[in-house]
Amino acid sequence: MAKRELMSGNVAMAESAIRAGCNFFASYPITPQTTLLEYMSTRMFEVGREFIQAESEIGAINMVMGAAAAGGRAFTATAGMAVSLMMETLSYLCAAKLPSVVVNIQRTGAGAGGITSSQTDFHYATKSMGHGGLHAYVLSPGDVQEAADLVYDAFAFAEKYQCLVYILTDAMVAQVMEPVELKPMLENLPVREGSAQGSALGGTKRINTINRTDLRSLEGYRSFEAMYDTWQREEVRYEEYRMEDAEIVLVATGMSARIARGAIDTLRAEGVKAGMFRPITLYPFPTQQIRGFAQRGIKAVLDAEVAVPAQMIDDVDHALQGSLPLYKIDCTWNTVFTTEDIEKKLREVAQEV
Repeated sequence: MAKRELMSGNVAMAESAIRAGCNFFASYPITPQTTLLEYMSTRMFEVGREFIQAESEIGAINMVMGAAAAGGRAFTATAGMAVSLMMETLSYLCAAKLPSVVVNIQRTGAGAGGITSSQTDFHYATKSMGHGGLHAYVLSPGDVQEAADLVYDAFAFAEKYQCLVYILTDAMVAQVMEPVELKPMLENLPVREGSAQGSALGGTKRINTINRTDLRSLEGYRSFEAMYDTWQREEVRYEEYRMEDAEIVLVATGMSARIARGAIDTLRAEGVKAGMFRPITLYPFPTQQIRGFAQRGIKAVLDAEVAVPAQMIDDVDHALQGSLPLYKIDCTWNTVFTTEDIEKKLREVAQEV
């Protein structure tokens, strides 16, 4: 039996990145991400790889872009409003097809916001990765084990599609400690073709991100559309919990799904046929799976997210196309709803339908 270790989400994601071959990490401290940076600051040197505490978030993401252009398996982590400072370079990373991995541990918005756990960056992460309308592959872990697994897999996915992989998580997943089974350390990874290779005298093999992008032609634009279509067909991830005969379905992701799982069990014990659908990929969103709810005998859908205003509900609504009544559980600034709050709302919905 494989060894399991007690780790926080931040530490598990950091160690998984190293085991997946991350050889360059640059970041700037910000709550609730800082413990991830602290772990990398010692562990990267132990394995002979590059760590930089940047002077700012802008500096960190630009170092990631440079490392990715040079063929590195580059990684950064941040939180909240710091993502705003990175958006121009995130847009470049997508346009230039530079494989890289970014973790965003959400905190309360807007503006500087607060440091409580939140899910307020859904639109920011899924609608467009910065100006230009391009997308990252966006993942939402539900617990520490999944956070470790998704970060580990993210590096291979980024290399496969030459894209940015964006892990959108929250302080609850990042800070809670759970037993984790880590994947093995990858060795002798191949050198990426087309990487920039400089020299002490100034090499001629360089990457200009503008020249590298395919966006200067209609055919190039279509290559991005084709990639996103492939993701929608082949790379959508989701979890169904007690959905086999569900009549009321709660849609939740990340921390909200952790809170809601117990509520589903309680309602089931009361005879209410409740289930939970948890999107794991936020882009591409599991639109077709939700669109099929009505054909499965489902009578109503409840959206649960720790965000003011609610954001994922827009994608759920688009998927349903008015086929089922859609409800939401309300949340207020700097607060997180409880399992009992969800139980109460599910009972209200059950009485209405």
